[in-house]
Amino acid sequence: MAENTSYFTAAEQVLMNNTTVTTNDTKNRNSYTTTDKLYALAADDYRSSTIKAGSYNSTVLATSNYWNSGTTFWLRSPNVDIAYLALLTSPGYWVNRYEVYYGGAVQPASNLNLSSVLFASAATAASSDTAVAKTIASGAAMTLRLDGTGKDIGTVTYNTTTGDIKVVKGSTSQPVSLVVQGNDGTNDWYYSKQIAGLETVNASDIKSALSLTSDIDLSACKIWLEITEDNVSYAVNAEKEIERHVHCVCGTSGCKLSGNTHRDVTWSPVSDLNEITKPGNYYLTQDIEMKETWEPNAGVVLCLNGHSISNTYKDNLRPNDEKATIQIISGKFTLTDCSRDENGQNKGSVTHANGSLGTGVTFFNTDTKFDMYGGNIRGNYAVDHRPRWNGAGYMCLHPDVILLCMAEAFPIIKVMGFRLSKEQPLP
Repeated sequence: MAENTSYFTAAEQVLMNNTTVTTNDTKNRNSYTTTDKLYALAADDYRSSTIKAGSYNSTVLATSNYWNSGTTFWLRSPNVDIAYLALLTSPGYWVNRYEVYYGGAVQPASNLNLSSVLFASAATAASSDTAVAKTIASGAAMTLRLDGTGKDIGTVTYNTTTGDIKVVKGSTSQPVSLVVQGNDGTNDWYYSKQIAGLETVNASDIKSALSLTSDIDLSACKIWLEITEDNVSYAVNAEKEIERHVHCVCGTSGCKLSGNTHRDVTWSPVSDLNEITKPGNYYLTQDIEMKETWEPNAGVVLCLNGHSISNTYKDNLRPNDEKATIQIISGKFTLTDCSRDENGQNKGSVTHANGSLGTGVTFFNTDTKFDMYGGNIRGNYAVDHRPRWNGAGYMCLHPDVILLCMAEAFPIIKVMGFRLSKEQPLP
């Protein structure tokens, strides 16, 4: 049966491992072994709440999870006490026993080779270019998706900023489907449609098709292309599009300072401040939390990109201990933020976690310089400073500190107790 292509295609048979199992023959007081791609499951005895799979019965399947519904089916185990009885399931109850002439079903098991499986999903690939958008029922059966590398299915990329999913169909002769799976906070859902060539699907299209009330975050979705060949599904996962982060140092375009226009520059993405090891322009891809003070290299220009850098250091034995979030030890450090909230204000910040103490930005010598074009220094609390250092936003001794280009987005800015306007040096 396992080698009959009427039941299992050649591709399906490749996934089925030969499995050796042992069966005890209580009537003849013997045991014997068989090796096949399919085998019947076993149980310990009458009224057992589990059935067992694998060569050594090492995989235990509980009634509540695996066979709480459906029809009765035979197991390969005999009843221990009564020789002419064999065990069978009573789904939803326990393992039962009955005379062997009873007409019941057989549901064989197979141990699968999962080395080429990418993932499993209950989403269904569309069978036409008409989009399908549905909610996935709880407990729905999943289909294995095998690695489609080498099948020339195509490529799919997504952009979290624009919400675009860009698909390029490969040279495969099989129909190619785009599948996007996500969660609306309550239910899993999927969206799918067949792709003929080049196509772009936007997250707003998926939102509309599913009648969702919230926007879709593509980074939280599973996105792939899929084909079916010889009754087996093959997939290639989507890749995040390399998003070019380009703007001038003040976080806007066409800004003018002292008669000069800033030029747009390309910024490199970082998800951890330890990735910044040399001068250059960088932007954050996520919020940063750290217990130590970050000391940027001279010449580093950092765009907060709407994210926060938060120091979380706290010592319960020494509750007044402080650590600055950023400390400039040499050269110039520049801070900016290209993000805007609904009021046009920057969203990024340099801060401390609740209960953590220290300044936002600290520097001590005349060889350092701090230029701030955007962002916020807020939520910082310091207790051990002398009066002339009042304010936890920043702490400095004689540095050259200038807030630049802020008047466009911030006519008046408040940082650590000082009200500052465009190009006004700090005291």
